Amino acid sequence: MLQASRNIAQDPYDSTRTSRIRVGSFVVIQNLHHVSIAVRDLQKAKPFYAEVLPFQEIERPPFDSNVAWFSIGDQQLHLIECPDGEILRTGPIHTGDEHLAIWVTSYHDTIVWLEQAGVP
Repeated sequence: MLQASRNIAQDPYDSTRTSRIRVGSFVVIQNLHHVSIAVRDLQKAKPFYAEVLPFQEIERPPFDSNVAWFSIGDQQLHLIECPDGEILRTGPIHTGDEHLAIWVTSYHDTIVWLEQAGVP
C-alpha cells in the first residue's frame, strides 16, 4: 500500500490554504482540477452557471456526450446531461447530498443576490 504525506494549512475554512499530497516518490497531487455534476437538462442548467453565477464557459474536447465546461478560477465545473441518471434527485434536498460549494465573501449578500436573480 502506498503512503501519502500531506501539507495542508490548519484552518479548513481558510480560502488561501494550499494542499499538496505526495504519493510514492514521483506523484504529487497539487489541487482539484474539476467537479462534474449530472443535470437533467443541460440547456436549462447552463444559464444558471453562465449568467447567474457567472462562470465562464470554456472549450471542451468533442465528446459524444452532451456536456458543458466552465472555468472557476484554476478549477473547472463540468455539467453532464444525464436525463435518466440514478444519482439525480427526485425529492427534497438533503445536506448529505452531493454538492458543489463555492466560497463567497458574504453569505447574506449572496442570498439576497440569488433571490433577486430568481433562484429559490
